Amino acid sequence: MAALTVVLFAILFYWRLVLVRDLDVLSTVFWFLWPDLAALLPIAVTTRGARAWPRWGPYLYNLVHSFLPWAAVFGIVWIVTTAIPWPLLGWPAHISLDRSVGYYLRHPGSA
Repeated sequence: MAALTVVLFAILFYWRLVLVRDLDVLSTVFWFLWPDLAALLPIAVTTRGARAWPRWGPYLYNLVHSFLPWAAVFGIVWIVTTAIPWPLLGWPAHISLDRSVGYYLRHPGSA
Protein backbone atom coordinates (compact mmCIF):
# COMPACT_ATOMS: atom_id res chain seq x y z
CA MET A 1 0.00 0.00 0.00
CA ALA A 2 2.88 2.37 0.68
CA ALA A 3 4.15 1.86 -2.88
CA LEU A 4 0.67 2.60 -4.23
CA THR A 5 0.58 5.81 -2.20
CA VAL A 6 3.93 6.93 -3.60
CA VAL A 7 2.82 6.10 -7.16
CA LEU A 8 -0.45 8.03 -6.78
CA PHE A 9 1.32 11.07 -5.33
CA ALA A 10 3.90 10.90 -8.14
CA ILE A 11 1.15 10.76 -10.77
CA LEU A 12 -0.78 13.61 -9.22
CA PHE A 13 1.83 16.02 -8.00
CA TYR A 14 4.80 15.34 -10.24
CA TRP A 15 3.37 14.22 -13.56
CA ARG A 16 0.03 16.05 -13.63
CA LEU A 17 1.00 19.19 -11.67
CA VAL A 18 4.66 19.76 -12.59
CA LEU A 19 5.01 18.22 -16.05
CA VAL A 20 1.56 18.44 -17.63
CA ARG A 21 0.41 21.44 -15.56
CA ASP A 22 -3.29 20.67 -15.63
CA LEU A 23 -4.05 19.43 -12.10
CA ASP A 24 -6.70 21.26 -10.09
CA VAL A 25 -4.94 21.23 -6.72
CA LEU A 26 -7.94 22.38 -4.64
CA SER A 27 -10.13 19.67 -6.11
CA THR A 28 -7.40 17.08 -5.53
CA VAL A 29 -7.02 18.14 -1.89
CA PHE A 30 -10.80 17.96 -1.46
CA TRP A 31 -10.88 14.40 -2.81
CA PHE A 32 -7.93 13.50 -0.59
CA LEU A 33 -9.89 14.71 2.46
CA TRP A 34 -13.23 13.34 1.23
CA PRO A 35 -13.09 9.90 2.95
CA ASP A 36 -12.69 11.51 6.38
CA LEU A 37 -15.25 14.23 5.67
CA ALA A 38 -17.84 11.75 4.39
CA ALA A 39 -17.44 9.50 7.41
CA LEU A 40 -16.54 11.69 10.33
CA LEU A 41 -18.98 14.57 9.79
CA PRO A 42 -22.13 12.39 10.05
CA ILE A 43 -20.61 10.53 13.00
CA ALA A 44 -19.73 13.80 14.76
CA VAL A 45 -23.21 15.24 14.21
CA THR A 46 -24.83 12.07 15.55
CA THR A 47 -22.62 11.70 18.62
CA ARG A 48 -22.61 15.31 19.84
CA GLY A 49 -21.29 14.94 23.37
CA ALA A 50 -21.63 11.15 23.50
CA ARG A 51 -18.72 9.00 24.58
CA ALA A 52 -19.11 6.29 21.96
CA TRP A 53 -19.59 6.29 18.23
CA PRO A 54 -22.90 5.10 16.83
CA ARG A 55 -22.95 1.43 16.01
CA TRP A 56 -22.93 2.21 12.26
CA GLY A 57 -19.95 4.58 12.55
CA PRO A 58 -17.12 2.15 11.81
CA TYR A 59 -19.09 0.62 8.93
CA LEU A 60 -19.57 4.03 7.31
CA TYR A 61 -15.93 4.91 7.90
CA ASN A 62 -14.70 1.64 6.39
CA LEU A 63 -17.10 1.96 3.44
CA VAL A 64 -15.73 5.32 2.29
CA HIS A 65 -12.21 4.13 3.07
CA SER A 66 -12.39 1.27 0.56
CA PHE A 67 -11.50 1.17 -3.10
CA LEU A 68 -14.87 -0.15 -4.33
CA PRO A 69 -16.88 3.08 -3.87
CA TRP A 70 -13.99 5.08 -5.29
CA ALA A 71 -13.81 2.83 -8.37
CA ALA A 72 -17.56 3.20 -8.94
CA VAL A 73 -17.43 7.01 -8.67
CA PHE A 74 -14.26 7.22 -10.77
CA GLY A 75 -15.77 5.00 -13.48
CA ILE A 76 -19.06 6.89 -13.59
CA VAL A 77 -17.35 10.30 -13.76
CA TRP A 78 -14.98 9.04 -16.45
CA ILE A 79 -17.84 7.68 -18.55
CA VAL A 80 -20.04 10.77 -18.12
CA THR A 81 -17.32 13.35 -18.76
CA THR A 82 -15.29 11.21 -21.21
CA ALA A 83 -12.14 12.48 -19.51
CA ILE A 84 -10.02 10.95 -16.79
CA PRO A 85 -10.90 12.70 -13.50
CA TRP A 86 -7.33 13.13 -12.21
CA PRO A 87 -8.28 14.89 -8.95
CA LEU A 88 -10.31 11.83 -7.95
CA LEU A 89 -7.00 9.98 -7.52
CA GLY A 90 -6.71 11.88 -4.24
CA TRP A 91 -9.33 9.54 -2.77
CA PRO A 92 -7.38 6.27 -3.32
CA ALA A 93 -4.21 8.10 -2.26
CA HIS A 94 -5.88 8.77 1.10
CA ILE A 95 -7.09 5.17 1.37
CA SER A 96 -3.71 3.68 0.49
CA LEU A 97 -1.96 6.06 2.89
CA ASP A 98 -4.27 4.98 5.73
CA ARG A 99 -3.91 1.30 4.86
CA SER A 100 -0.12 1.51 4.52
CA VAL A 101 0.10 2.40 8.19
CA GLY A 102 -2.51 -0.22 9.13
CA TYR A 103 -5.27 2.22 9.99
CA TYR A 104 -8.87 1.06 9.87
CA LEU A 105 -11.74 0.98 12.30
CA ARG A 106 -13.63 -1.80 13.99
CA HIS A 107 -16.60 -1.58 16.22
CA PRO A 108 -15.61 -2.12 19.88
CA GLY A 109 -17.89 -5.16 20.05
CA SER A 110 -16.27 -6.94 17.09
CA ALA A 111 -13.29 -9.26 17.34
